[in-house]
Amino acid sequence: MIKHREVLIQVIDDIMTNMFFLFPDLDDDGEQITDAHPKADAIHVGIHFNTEHYLHFAVDRDLLLEMAGNFMGLGPDELHSEHLEHMALETANIIGGNFLVKIDPEHKLKLSIPELLDANRLKDAKDWTVAFSSEGRVLRITPLVRH
Repeated sequence: MIKHREVLIQVIDDIMTNMFFLFPDLDDDGEQITDAHPKADAIHVGIHFNTEHYLHFAVDRDLLLEMAGNFMGLGPDELHSEHLEHMALETANIIGGNFLVKIDPEHKLKLSIPELLDANRLKDAKDWTVAFSSEGRVLRITPLVRH
């Protein structure tokens, strides 16, 4: 499962830099920060496989604002909460799909349609988590088991 963590880090970095033109924060050693926490008002999205596992995305609204602006070519005053939710769902779909292609070359797994999650109903049982931080704004992904 540690190998999957490294694959997910690479997928996140590729998508965030190449698609959204956002670059990762670096720690004092010049390494990409992969352990960071989103703000309390983050948007939460889940996307699951045809197994008991799913990926939980928590994305800061100000990060989504820049992502949506870069992706849709709209200014901050043109973006609304609905745009941010759609951007969070699309991000989960893009990252989840790219991650799945890399970890399942035989195409045995299927990916669900992403859905908004209620942060108050999430269980905090995880083996690992990864984050992408850009100017202190965070996208955090945690693999969880469906209950």
